[in-house]
Amino acid sequence: MEGNVEGHEIVVALISMVKAQKIHIDDVAPILFNVFFDNPEGILSALEKASTLVDDELIDSIISEVNENA
Repeated sequence: MEGNVEGHEIVVALISMVKAQKIHIDDVAPILFNVFFDNPEGILSALEKASTLVDDELIDSIISEVNENA
């Protein structure tokens, strides 16, 4: 992957993966701690921003797009 990825984009990707049953919900917290280098403040910030952007329609759209390109 090229470029920078925002924290909230990681959260959205993980939510999409859970909904698509690619990962289990219990896998999300360890992934976030790993990605954010055990920084709870960074995780919280990303979760808060993602919560203002995410809805079921967005997640379904992401899953559909991924499936089309697979």
